[in-house]
Amino acid sequence: MITLVRNVGLVLFALCIVAPSAHGASQTVPIGGTGGGPFRILCPDRQVLVGFSMRLGSAMDAIGPICARMRKSGKTLRPTTVPAFTGGGGGAGQVVACPFNSFVHNLNVFVDRYEIVNHVEIRCRNLKNSAPFAKWRSTPHGGTPARNYEVHCQVNQIPNGIHGKSGGLVDSLGMLCDLPSLIVR
Repeated sequence: MITLVRNVGLVLFALCIVAPSAHGASQTVPIGGTGGGPFRILCPDRQVLVGFSMRLGSAMDAIGPICARMRKSGKTLRPTTVPAFTGGGGGAGQVVACPFNSFVHNLNVFVDRYEIVNHVEIRCRNLKNSAPFAKWRSTPHGGTPARNYEVHCQVNQIPNGIHGKSGGLVDSLGMLCDLPSLIVR
């Protein structure tokens, strides 16, 4: 009986980590607080998430995904695009992005004591390599992160956008994901 309860708990936890969304894609659970209004920003058709353009102050004021087209060979094509921003107008501009021929594999979201997004760290990987090979972190301009949470797409999926909640600040942040065959051609 204890094993059954534990297994049911693990299944429910797994369902919470990656929730299904429209168009056959999935999304990670957004990390952060419950304030603000919902946002969902997808990369343009057949593009992958390669980084973020942000404005940071004592917390993350705004964020936009940086997207690039990726070929089956694993090569990313430039120029990149930022389809939209969400959040407020304060903070200093900052970009954190993967090197050429790689995409965001893991997103580490740092939140402050109020559960507002403070800054992010990304780990990048090549389409042909299963292990993350590099990481970059945005630099907060004040505020103190209280904890951090790592999010990543389901196995065999790659990120192609972001979602969460925002208002004057970015309250929560997660990734949108899909199968490589639907993004990379």
